[in-house]
Amino acid sequence: MNRKDKGLAGAIRQPISRRKFMKFAAATGASTYLLSHVHAQEQEIKRGGTLRVAFTSSPNEFDPALGTSFEDYNASFAIYESLIKIDASLSPRPGLATAWENSDDALTWVFHLREGVMFHDGSSLGAGDAAHSINRLLDETVGSPLRTPLAFIDSAEALDEMRVQVNLNSPNGDLPLLLGAPQAKIVKEGSSSEDLRATPNGTGPFKLVEHLPGSHTLFEANADYWDEGKPYLEKLRFVAMPEAATQVAAISGGQIDFIWALGSENIPLLERTRNVSVLQVPSGAYQTIAFNAEMEPFDDPRVREAIKLCVDREGMLQAVLQGRGNVANDHPIPAFNAFYHDMPIRQRDPVKAKALLVEAGYENGLDLTLTTSTVRPGLIESAVALQEMAKEAGINISIDRVPPDNFWSEYWMKRPFFCSNWGMRPSIDETFMVAYHSEAKWNEGFYRDAELDAAIEAGRTASDPEIRKGHYAKAQELLHDRGGVVISYFRPVLQAHRDNVEGFNPHPAAWLYLAETWLS
Repeated sequence: MNRKDKGLAGAIRQPISRRKFMKFAAATGASTYLLSHVHAQEQEIKRGGTLRVAFTSSPNEFDPALGTSFEDYNASFAIYESLIKIDASLSPRPGLATAWENSDDALTWVFHLREGVMFHDGSSLGAGDAAHSINRLLDETVGSPLRTPLAFIDSAEALDEMRVQVNLNSPNGDLPLLLGAPQAKIVKEGSSSEDLRATPNGTGPFKLVEHLPGSHTLFEANADYWDEGKPYLEKLRFVAMPEAATQVAAISGGQIDFIWALGSENIPLLERTRNVSVLQVPSGAYQTIAFNAEMEPFDDPRVREAIKLCVDREGMLQAVLQGRGNVANDHPIPAFNAFYHDMPIRQRDPVKAKALLVEAGYENGLDLTLTTSTVRPGLIESAVALQEMAKEAGINISIDRVPPDNFWSEYWMKRPFFCSNWGMRPSIDETFMVAYHSEAKWNEGFYRDAELDAAIEAGRTASDPEIRKGHYAKAQELLHDRGGVVISYFRPVLQAHRDNVEGFNPHPAAWLYLAETWLS
């Protein structure tokens, strides 16, 4: 094992326990496809064809640094690539970097770039491109949501044509995982957001050829892709289908090949549908009910606690996922994560919730409006479930169902009380820094706590795994006790595809790597 491998293995043992993850997968019975089907492809690869993938809405952002939705992320995985690729076992693998090593003090990392890679415009990949891409993630004027998680990076610089050096201000073993994040794609040196939106220019297996918001996004195979012979598909089409029933009818009738996010209520029907397979992959994905902790009445911690006490977590799991998944405890770390902190699950107690409301000055109860959408399966169901659960505590919730197409841009984090969706992040550092630190761009609960910040910051810099685990345990406790979100369940990745879709390897973060997918 060389120096690069040692550093990599150490990084992985800290943020995610692969053994726990795979054991969890086997125990839940959710891993059949992940553990066997994807390794059973023995047919001869057939080239060509168009893979049609249904999403609830269209991508809105083609500058990968600014991606906010899974539609954005998966478009970027088609067009662009990162230095590091995070595989389905949550391990960092070579991407545009073939090797990397860090200094003895872990403050300097050097990444060796892959030879013979070209951007879609025909220019060659070089270290200047990688340095530019990392530095723009750190640029406040660019506004990437990854800027706060990467705050431990001072700068990136090209050492020569094919080596880029990343300089840190504090050690962080999660760096390889963070450089595999959806926003950390490599773009051409000098590229601006305006350039990338007008003409997306990456090194990925597909090129963007047409984008009609609300209808479809069409990609064609990159004939000059560095991985010779790939992609196998000729074209890739993302189709916007806001309604789950429309997606189910389309895949059943052969109008689409793949449903990216499947509601659990549709699984029994599709399991009985000829030529369609359902994928269930264990994940740390979760959905939140968020309240703006800087606005009345949610600025009162007693009100936040009262709402959390209304939630029957097992009941929510049944209502939203028909029992597929696991209960959560108002923090984002699942039980298979090496940093999971085991503490008593908050139990439903409407009597105590009502008493807290009286104490907070709401003797006659509380009237609230909860914004939700069909933008992700489960968000409507979780809103309806909370509405019923809260009545006994005197909390009357009206539900505002808004369109999926502009949910993220017009409603998310702009309403004081709303439902939200989070995919799994392989790095515990990113999990906390992207959404729960005071400076996080996506701090959707608007909860800012110096003690929580200190625990998160200490966890990301500690080198001893047990000390690090202690800091993240504190962060989980603080979020559970004071935070601005309800997290009542972890959901698996649920997808469906027609049986002629071959070579697809599902990912627990719901990322689509499609260079090796083909149609039989």
